[in-house]
Amino acid sequence: MDDKEGNDRRSHVRGETSGSEEETTECKLQDELVHILKYCVKKMKARHNKVPEIIVKVKLNGMPIDMELDTGASVSLISEEFYAKHLKNTKTSKLEELLRKYGDVFDGELGTTKNIKAHIRVRKDAKPIFYKARTVPYAIKDAVNAELKRLELEGVIEKADYSEWAASIVPVSKDNGSIRICGDFKVTINRYVENPEHSMPNPNELYQRLNGGKTFSKLALSQAYQQVELDEESRKYVTINTPLGLYRYITQRFTIWCLSSTTTFSVFMDKVLQGVPCGCTIDDISLTGRTEAEHLHNLEKVLERLHINGLKCNLSKCEFMKPSLKYLSFIVDEEGIHMTEDAIAAVTEAPRPESRSEMQSFLGL
Repeated sequence: MDDKEGNDRRSHVRGETSGSEEETTECKLQDELVHILKYCVKKMKARHNKVPEIIVKVKLNGMPIDMELDTGASVSLISEEFYAKHLKNTKTSKLEELLRKYGDVFDGELGTTKNIKAHIRVRKDAKPIFYKARTVPYAIKDAVNAELKRLELEGVIEKADYSEWAASIVPVSKDNGSIRICGDFKVTINRYVENPEHSMPNPNELYQRLNGGKTFSKLALSQAYQQVELDEESRKYVTINTPLGLYRYITQRFTIWCLSSTTTFSVFMDKVLQGVPCGCTIDDISLTGRTEAEHLHNLEKVLERLHINGLKCNLSKCEFMKPSLKYLSFIVDEEGIHMTEDAIAAVTEAPRPESRSEMQSFLGL
């Protein structure tokens, strides 16, 4: 190699070559990463990529921008210049700020109550009842075992070496093909449970709380009952006998069959939301405000209580600042309470009663 060629190569590395980038395709230094990134990248891409770049037009904050479609990357990049010009001073809404501030409430994980545990009150004359494990159909046996393992891993149930109480399980197939496991407590603990004296949520009370609002929000608790832990004394009563042995519930997942669960959870939610202007119907929390500022203030109070008590919401089922809210067969909006079209159609399109019993049935007697 003569002196002139050596000088050209060194100049090339320093970026001082007199030739354009198009003339660097025969460079001998393509094994040096910095050099490749600075000078040879275009030609190397052209040499190795057989598919041309796909450019798509997208809008970011209302500004059109060309971006390269890259299915091999998890992120797309924008230039520093574009960010400084169009995005640096972007303002977020008050609602977005609230959701970001209490992001842990919507993180998708199973919540666990921090300040209270549920207790099952049992009559003094209760006698332990133990049922053997039922035979599970072979077709769903693997699915049942997998669900038991999943529940154990998530902290919903725990292994029990011994128990005087045990209920058989009832596997229920869900629409998506998965299995829900329920304890058949109606033949064991239910007959001895003492329900707390507590009035359940009344729809009319909810409508009154939402009266006068301009916009409406609804927070849907994620797997609500499972977020409330049982105290140690109560866990023995909700033991289940399965093909994998004895398990006992740690949380209120047993609610599908145990009588006290709904009342216990309602009492708990009343304590969590005490003093906050909202309505709670089991696992849905509804709220409003006469102004946007009041609505956001009430929403923050609810999110703060949920955060403090370790409760989580399912963001995909929540609604925020909506002009109306549907509950049961009614729609609540700024003008008041209205029946849904489906509820009206159920009456207007009902078959004409032909007998006394049909008329009584139609009237709900």
